[in-house]
Amino acid sequence: MSPEWEQAFAEAIVGQGDEAQISMPPSKLQDFIAQVRETFDRFAMLGESPALLTSPAIRPFVRSIIERFRPPTMIMSQNEVHPRVKIKTLGQI
Repeated sequence: MSPEWEQAFAEAIVGQGDEAQISMPPSKLQDFIAQVRETFDRFAMLGESPALLTSPAIRPFVRSIIERFRPPTMIMSQNEVHPRVKIKTLGQI
């Protein structure tokens, strides 16, 4: 994810621990969803099946949003990527 979206999600987290949730304006959330759809659809047409890489703090929130409209999408945090894995960047949301 782009630094802009990372920051937008980080700033939208309200509460702590198990009570944390996202409080983002619906229009901004719809912009995010549209960008995810467009990007993943474009790569699907090219035969790619990319994963979305995000920070550990916002991963659960991003995943809960994306799995509602694109369940098979893999969302990973940087901590889940093995150090020896070579990452091929296809794009940025």
